[in-house]
Amino acid sequence: MRVLVTGADGYLGRLLVTELERGGHEVSTLDAGLYRAGLLEAGAPMARQADTRELDAAPFAGQQAVVHLAELSNDPLGELDSDLTVEINHRASVRLADLAAEAGVERFVYFSSCSVYGATGETIVDEDGPTTPLTTYARCKVAVEQDLLGVERPGLTPVILRNATVYGPSPALRLDLAINEFTYDAVVHGAVSMRSAGTSWRPFVHAGDIAIAARALLEAPLDRVGREIVNVGSDEATITVRQAADLVAQAAGVEVQVADPSPDLRDYRVSFAKLGRLVPDVRMRPIGDGIADLAGFVRDHADEFRARPKDDFFRLALLKRQIEATELDGRLRRTEA
Repeated sequence: MRVLVTGADGYLGRLLVTELERGGHEVSTLDAGLYRAGLLEAGAPMARQADTRELDAAPFAGQQAVVHLAELSNDPLGELDSDLTVEINHRASVRLADLAAEAGVERFVYFSSCSVYGATGETIVDEDGPTTPLTTYARCKVAVEQDLLGVERPGLTPVILRNATVYGPSPALRLDLAINEFTYDAVVHGAVSMRSAGTSWRPFVHAGDIAIAARALLEAPLDRVGREIVNVGSDEATITVRQAADLVAQAAGVEVQVADPSPDLRDYRVSFAKLGRLVPDVRMRPIGDGIADLAGFVRDHADEFRARPKDDFFRLALLKRQIEATELDGRLRRTEA
């Protein structure tokens, strides 16, 4: 299958491209290039640089599927500028679906997030349950989902992945994710540092498993998965943030320190039964194995991590640094050299 991946140089994009190529797909890539300073693999091939707000129809010609990841990537980053987040994460994403339909693309696989559920506490919700997004980032995810399913685009069939809170190794590692930062701190600094009380429930999923699930849903018959919303994660890896910190601490042989006991309002538990029904061969790895995998990756790169500022691996900090250096303007567009 000929597949265009947007956001291909990102944390998940790098893993997804590798997984699709492993499956024999012909992959084309696009990325805005905003986070290249945080890459761990120097000299690796990069995606074609492009801003989703400015694309024309050309990249979509001849493609059979689009997998769209190219959005501002998490809740804190989405609050940097709410209007800008809406411009990129909502309007540009909908425009991409329109361009794909006009070019005759058959599938549009959209990476959404379980953060759309907001705060459910101990109530377990499935894909048909209510969404209560708490941030601009999550509200944009809901808006794109509604547009993809509510607007008819002849010939184009959407498939929507609501991914759990991701963790795990990637050449474009992010530390603005709970388990990733816990593991970095444990290996590099000798203790897990928590910046919340840790009582909130959160479903976690290994980054590599998202790539595997996305490929499976991309390859599945459209009469089975077309126009479906699918939670991607597992019941076994649905735990509190404090339990996640404890698992990392046990794996690294360190202690947990609570740097800030403030509550985290994002608190949700969701059902992953639908994923098992639609693609039964996909299995999520046990969270203990996934944390061990991540810890080994951080150890392997420990010297590089110690030689670089931690901010290199936080998306919001990277963007702010480029804006301050006038490499990007306030709308996250490249300035003239």
